Amino acid sequence: MKIPTGIRSGLARLYSASTIRFFISTAACGLAMYIQTEYRVPGSFVFLLLPWVGLALGVLSFLFLVTNLAGPRITAETAVTRVLGRIQWWAGLLIRVFVYYSLLLYANGKLDTSLPVDRRAEVLEIVGEEIDLGALIPYTWAGLRLRDDPGRPIRLFLESREERKLWGGEAVIVQEREGYFGLPWVAMVERDEEHYARETLKLMPTAAAAWKGIVAFYFEHQRWPEANTAARAYLEVYPHDYDFALYAGGELAANSRYTEGIPLLELVVERKPSYEAYQALGWALSYAGNNLRAAQVLEASLALDPQDFQAYYHLGYVYTGLNRYADAIAMFEKVLERQPNMPEANAEITKLRRLLATQQQTGERKK
Repeated sequence: MKIPTGIRSGLARLYSASTIRFFISTAACGLAMYIQTEYRVPGSFVFLLLPWVGLALGVLSFLFLVTNLAGPRITAETAVTRVLGRIQWWAGLLIRVFVYYSLLLYANGKLDTSLPVDRRAEVLEIVGEEIDLGALIPYTWAGLRLRDDPGRPIRLFLESREERKLWGGEAVIVQEREGYFGLPWVAMVERDEEHYARETLKLMPTAAAAWKGIVAFYFEHQRWPEANTAARAYLEVYPHDYDFALYAGGELAANSRYTEGIPLLELVVERKPSYEAYQALGWALSYAGNNLRAAQVLEASLALDPQDFQAYYHLGYVYTGLNRYADAIAMFEKVLERQPNMPEANAEITKLRRLLATQQQTGERKK
């Protein structure tokens, strides 16, 4: 069946190099927009650039439409085609600059290993806008005033989750990182929960929810000394909240803050002992290098839940650290009685039997 000439011509234009280039440019700009909302650089440059990118895409769309509609009718170079070619060239250049800049932002943020720094700020305004690329593409940005640099307001794109939670006049935390190439970027903007909790405590110093909110905020932002101080301040007001002490001590120990976490866990084990508290304390003591005390704590927990495997599992490692290889093997065997499909326990038993044999041979030679 012969395809009509008009259809063949239309298909040829659809799969032409210019059409493919248009789709690639559009996809690249979409990806670039996404990158700029993920790895945000505080300032105004990107906001000056955005409308021009929209214009470039609009011009490119217009050129695509004219080229396809004109088809073979434009056969010779004219003043019109020269102007359109020049516009297309400049539009393409602007798009490439925008895309390359966004790729730089991506590498700057993706390769960044710096620790985040919290900067307090106030939301001055939140503005929603749209770019018309044939279809309307909405985006939202916020104007912020940093408390440590109030004379230099900044603008930032807002992610959708931030847009739903923030409003004008609100106190916020801007989490800033250094950037792999030394280009500071913003990882997150969130409500300053510490600020509002402190304001609550000024009015009601014993507000439990405010104290707990501050501690949770410090944990989330890895501000361990301040979390420990706030947790102890709360426990001075509510000394019998052992569940909170277990939570705070466990969080500190889990983040290698053993000096701060172990006393809180010791408090729980002393005043409201539970199997969970014993495991948390024993694990923390072991990682802190105090295997003798860890063994005492974990041995005491066995009577509370003799069918659970965790205490035996932890004791296996603690006895190994004390060179009590036979006792460690016995503990891992008890683990397998309760958890038959645990390859870690089998591997430890195999390793410990070799160590025990070496230990026994060494002892015989000394005799």
